[in-house]
Amino acid sequence: MKRIKNFKFETAFVVFFLLSLFAILSEKSILQSVYIIDVNKGLNQYLYSDAALGGVTQTSDLLIDSHFQWECTLKKEVVDYPFCGLGFSFDKDIINGVDFSQVSELKVWLDYEGTADTIRISLKNYNPLYSTAEEASSLKPNDLDIRKEYLLEGFTISLSSFSVPNWWKLQQKVPPHLSIPEFKNITLLNIQTGSDVTYGVHKFKLKKIALVGQWISTEAWYLSILVFWLPFVLRAVILMREMNRVKKRELELLVLNSLLDKQSKVLKNQAHTDKLTGVFNRQGVEDAIALALREWEEESIQLSIVMLDIDHFKSINDNFGHAVGDIVLSELATLVQGNIRSTDRFARWGGEEFVLICRDTTLDIAVKIAEKLRDRIAGAELVDGVSVTASFGVANITNKSSIEELFKYADDALYKAKNNGRNKVEFTPIE
Repeated sequence: MKRIKNFKFETAFVVFFLLSLFAILSEKSILQSVYIIDVNKGLNQYLYSDAALGGVTQTSDLLIDSHFQWECTLKKEVVDYPFCGLGFSFDKDIINGVDFSQVSELKVWLDYEGTADTIRISLKNYNPLYSTAEEASSLKPNDLDIRKEYLLEGFTISLSSFSVPNWWKLQQKVPPHLSIPEFKNITLLNIQTGSDVTYGVHKFKLKKIALVGQWISTEAWYLSILVFWLPFVLRAVILMREMNRVKKRELELLVLNSLLDKQSKVLKNQAHTDKLTGVFNRQGVEDAIALALREWEEESIQLSIVMLDIDHFKSINDNFGHAVGDIVLSELATLVQGNIRSTDRFARWGGEEFVLICRDTTLDIAVKIAEKLRDRIAGAELVDGVSVTASFGVANITNKSSIEELFKYADDALYKAKNNGRNKVEFTPIE
């Protein structure tokens, strides 16, 4: 009877091993999810322009056959920045949209004729923390301007390239943790003329848009594989006690578990690290923030943070391209990491903004650290022919402030540095 049970167990082990191997090797093809926007999707589409702001842009009717086709004429008679575009609504009430948080890239099939250098794509997210159904302007715009020479057939864009414009952050007065790109509840998708204002006729022909991602995360996929393997691990422990002659089989299970555990650790490290710069992401510095806050609350050990934002970063992307912009971000992160203390934790906060967590650090020391970094960045040539500066905001936690207020104080100081001419270090004094 035991031999029959063992045979069944061994057979199941082999089957699950082959299935797991197949799941690992075929991960991308199995998990991939594609959301297509074209004339067959049945979405509510509409043309819009600066007419809502009192502008005089003339827009043609929307022609739909195998694609969407429209044109508009921009004029500088009323508004300084005329615009026009085509929008797609995933929900007529702009509340319940589509979750694109697992989308990694966007592919566009778009033909454009006109004098503009860029075309803007905007994914607008509804979140009740900052949005209302009555105000479409309260939707968070995740924007990207694309130069028209890149509009090739099926042009691919990484969603990590999208950013939230500063004017919206200032207008909505959102805290730092809500100012990063967000794709969990996209209710509107817009394609329009870009940031460069060019007057005259602009013609568009949109064939389709594809949002490519995964229906579940890679981490969840590997976790489900591990869950399926748990019964086999338990059974292996029993067999170790009962049968010495299955040691070889037990060794195979241990090797397999080691491989799966190693893969799980790799995925965990990837989840805590910014893919572009190699520094921590927001999730990656959570432990450092929690430890520093606990030290402050229990032992009154000082905690300071430094917010860093690259000055005029958009102009780098516009003038040199996003590839150069990515190199600038990566090289700046490397430079900063080489000029901070081993106890400091440096993370990309979103777009061109970074944060430095300084444990056991007073405000004046944190200001000196920020000033040192400002000087090193201003004096470095991160890419051949491209130099940048950065603005800094520094804050220190006090008995009257929470961690949320600490980040707000640093963010306010950063905006002060920006408003005072950039390439500066500003700080919030301790009350």
